[in-house]
Amino acid sequence: MDVRRYRSGALHFHDFVIAADARLPELGINRSAWEEAKRIMGEDTATMCILILDSSRDRPGLPVKNPGG
Repeated sequence: MDVRRYRSGALHFHDFVIAADARLPELGINRSAWEEAKRIMGEDTATMCILILDSSRDRPGLPVKNPGG
C-alpha cells in the first residue's frame, strides 16, 4: 500500500481491495471463497472482512486461528 500511495499521493478504496486480495494465500482463504464473498456481500464488505480477519490473527486473548475457515 505504501508503494501505491507513493505513486499517486493518496489511497483509494480499490487499493484496499488489492491489498485484501494479496493477503488471501497467507490467510489460507481460497480464491473461490473470496469471489463468492464479493458476489454475496459486495466487494467493499468482503474487503473489510479480509482486512479485519488479517488484523485479528494476532489479537491478544482471542486470536482468529483459522481465517480461511
